[in-house]
Amino acid sequence: MNDITKATTVTACEPDYASKSTGCTRQRETAFDQDICLRNITEDLLQYKAEFSKYQLSEHLDKTLSTIDALIEVLSSPDRRATFRQKTELTFPARMKLCEILQAFRVRTVTINRVMNYIKSRVSRQ
Repeated sequence: MNDITKATTVTACEPDYASKSTGCTRQRETAFDQDICLRNITEDLLQYKAEFSKYQLSEHLDKTLSTIDALIEVLSSPDRRATFRQKTELTFPARMKLCEILQAFRVRTVTINRVMNYIKSRVSRQ
């Protein structure tokens, strides 16, 4: 697995109750901040989009890229919507790297899904 993200999404999006209910050590000492969490998720999505855009597998990745675009549009403001479109030759090592990045992206989507459910549950309790 090759996690290409530079953001601190896992720490930024950690629920307030993490140490209480799971017994895990908390990674951050501050209260949950939805804006910071969503900003980190947006940064992750932009990094994955930039990386996926390098590969010439348009029929396979177009749907993923358009889904990422839709998520970015919902999560971010217009000034943070930068895209990078460089093409990379699709050699076997390049495909292996893409596979590793896709595996990390799958794990990150699980994190994002859990955060969205956490945010939804906080809203419904208010």
